[in-house]
Amino acid sequence: TASADVERNETLDAVENISAIIQQTASSSSLVHDMALELLNNVEKLTQTAGVLDDNMNGLKTVNDSLGHAAGDELIRGVASCMKQCFAEVGKVYRIGGDEFVIIVRRWQGKMVKEMSVSCGYVSSDEKEWDTNYDIAKAADARMYENKAAYYQKSGRDRRKR
Repeated sequence: TASADVERNETLDAVENISAIIQQTASSSSLVHDMALELLNNVEKLTQTAGVLDDNMNGLKTVNDSLGHAAGDELIRGVASCMKQCFAEVGKVYRIGGDEFVIIVRRWQGKMVKEMSVSCGYVSSDEKEWDTNYDIAKAADARMYENKAAYYQKSGRDRRKR
């Protein structure tokens, strides 16, 4: 309904305001974090067509401690930019803590297929010394299959059966 859309947009605006405050103040207090999650909870109640991804950066404390907070801020901006580019067409990225982001993703539904699930595998080129890019891709593929197996185990379905 139109009123639900208006309320949803107002709630998303509030989350964006909290996200902006966090970015300006470098605040990571649990109160701000909880406020943002509560607002996101209200969005989820208003529209049952969303998924939520909770992401936490790795290595921010090490960067802050070894290179300074300006470098840490640069890392945060880089992660945010990367996530915004990745999810621009399907969702919205919010920074809700010092190194924590939440992404609200619109749930896809087709005419014949009602839902989808995707397993991902991620490998960074600097995790170790790789011989070739192919080796990196093989490692990412192996992690994807680990996540896929975990998905099917958790769902109780055999992926080989129809």
